Amino acid sequence: MLKASASASAVRNTRRSSDISDLQTQFESLLDQVWRCEAEWRLFDRIDAFCASQPDHCGVSTAAGEGSRRLKS
Repeated sequence: MLKASASASAVRNTRRSSDISDLQTQFESLLDQVWRCEAEWRLFDRIDAFCASQPDHCGVSTAAGEGSRRLKS
């Protein structure tokens, strides 16, 4: 009977550590996705800033009080 309870305890401890590792993996995946999205947003912000400063190169029309708008070709 002691062996059965000891093995059940071992299973519980193994399950807990795998659950923790799974949560860690999910958290790292979520952070990675957030960082990738932020990098993409910064890229688009840099493109918009360039287009606003060089409208003749980007085909951008700007109006007072509005952000840059890319013209469709």
